[in-house]
Amino acid sequence: MDDRIKASFDAVHASQAMKDQTMRAVRQHAASAKRPARRWRLPAAAFAAAALIILSGWLWMSPTAAVSIDVNPSLELSVNRFGYVVQVQGWNEDGEQLADGLNIRFMPVSRAVETVLARQEIQDCLAREEELCIAVAATREGQQQALLDAVQQCAGSGRNIYCGTADYSQINAAHECGLSFGKYRAYLELAALDPTLTPRQAAQMTMRELRERIEQLGGDTQAIPGGGYGQGKGQGNGQGAQHGREKGQN
Repeated sequence: MDDRIKASFDAVHASQAMKDQTMRAVRQHAASAKRPARRWRLPAAAFAAAALIILSGWLWMSPTAAVSIDVNPSLELSVNRFGYVVQVQGWNEDGEQLADGLNIRFMPVSRAVETVLARQEIQDCLAREEELCIAVAATREGQQQALLDAVQQCAGSGRNIYCGTADYSQINAAHECGLSFGKYRAYLELAALDPTLTPRQAAQMTMRELRERIEQLGGDTQAIPGGGYGQGKGQGNGQGAQHGREKGQN
């Protein structure tokens, strides 16, 4: 570049001192024009790294699935695409109290469910022959099935514990009613039979009370995830499933 500039100046009729001064000015301008390109390399790399961190954080914190645990503490776990709990929400007074005493955020979902089921509040409900419903829902079928398998293994052969799936697209509607999505399906079924029932009333009912009321009014308990006691989409476990099937045959 210096040769081209020098050749151009040779053709200009001016004093040598003026040519030298002008040449120096051109060189300084050319050098300053190059500097921003070098300075921008580091910010561009930093921006890319920051964008990667933000994207990773978004992927980690964004729920793609949920687990609803209802007996009468009514609890919901939001789960990310990697199978970890990112949020814990109680959906009635008992559920809020239970959620406040849990430290299960960022646990694998299987450990989180085991921790919930081991709580004294849950064990006391089961000792009173209450029915515990665990519903799973996910945006992807593969994750939904994996979650169902995981919670069924956690529930083991516990009596009156039932597992099933639900429609992920209904979660927002359930929350607008102040209900977990697991209890929401039972509420819809019972509200169709008894239009006077309010979501607030349903929130305070146990899963056993909801199911029994549906049966009394001639409704279909298959609408409750796991409420079919091992039949259809919902699945029961161990003694609980057998207990339900015996009821259905009577």
